[in-house]
Amino acid sequence: MKICLLTRSHQALGPRLHHRLAHSLVSAGHQITIVCRVPRDASRLTEELDGVRYVGVPRPGTPRRDLKGTFQLFCQAWRVKAEAYICFEMRTLVMGLVFKLFNGAKVLYDCHEYRPEMYNRIFPAPLRDLAKRAIRNLERLMAQRADVVWAVNEHLAARFRPHCEPVIVLPNYPLLETFEEIKSPPEELQARYAGKKVLLYVGGISQARGVTACLRVMAHLRHDLPQARMLFIGRLEGSYAQEVKSLVSELELGGAVEFLGRVEYTEIPGYLRLGDLGIFLVQPVRERYNWGEPIKYFEYAAAGLPVVMSDLPAKRRLVEEVGNGIVVDPLNHAAAAEAIAGLLRDKARRQAMARRGREAFLSRLNWQAVAPQMLDSLRLLEGKNAE
Repeated sequence: MKICLLTRSHQALGPRLHHRLAHSLVSAGHQITIVCRVPRDASRLTEELDGVRYVGVPRPGTPRRDLKGTFQLFCQAWRVKAEAYICFEMRTLVMGLVFKLFNGAKVLYDCHEYRPEMYNRIFPAPLRDLAKRAIRNLERLMAQRADVVWAVNEHLAARFRPHCEPVIVLPNYPLLETFEEIKSPPEELQARYAGKKVLLYVGGISQARGVTACLRVMAHLRHDLPQARMLFIGRLEGSYAQEVKSLVSELELGGAVEFLGRVEYTEIPGYLRLGDLGIFLVQPVRERYNWGEPIKYFEYAAAGLPVVMSDLPAKRRLVEEVGNGIVVDPLNHAAAAEAIAGLLRDKARRQAMARRGREAFLSRLNWQAVAPQMLDSLRLLEGKNAE
């Protein structure tokens, strides 16, 4: 089947877009084109990578140019003339439904973000709940007209059942091969952190995602465990970069924390070998943070890292089901530091947690375990086309 993956928000070669979905679809014999936005200096991207054809549309330089950029995205996707379109956002879902109406294409909606909760932030506070409900109803109404809905977790899937059929859960589990033979981290980093107790954070760098909380926890922890260190892997930029720099200075954490910047997805497993614990203290400031299942949790488990997560519903469920870490109150920095210190001192407990996380990854928390459901849904669509 000729399939087009259509996205406004995903970067080219992104983990879910390229390494999970496109990789599996190409392996199953489908012809895949990805139409996505790219930086303006890479706007000529039209090439084939790993059997996937990419068509890049320049990312708008300003919000005012967003409408033009969206139209360019639509035109490129129209030219693909795919038999099926996999749409990753509400606006690309609109495009897919247009293609379905005029070209008879099949439409799959990959719901992997809490879009209504994200969009309602643009409204004044008194209107946000109303806006969220309205956008959620609109999303469900459009999804009803899609042929298949993929959801990243059961909480999101429940929004579409029983209104849409079929609804398939495709979590953001890592690929088995990515964590089968884990490379060693750079020798310089190995030498620098040899003999230390290292906490690792991987992902977006922001206050809401718990980076400020991690720094404040570290301020408590370093007095109890002077050999403790915390490493952050992710892009630190904008005004928050200056805020972090000031906080590190205020808390006198200069030698205890390090921001390593962005690391290529395929290199992350090697960096995870530096850690004794994987940490994620996302703040309870948004509903989607309560129920989201973070990719970093599965990466920590895959690398055999015990985890320290915020005590929020989805994170607590993951940790309790696998038994590979602890949950802490992300607002109580002193108590979180005490719990982490106790875990860092208990090597046998950490080893047991690491083993359980790794075993869960190898047996079920990997992409190969869920990809057959995705491929089955496509075979169902092919069957409908044959009819």
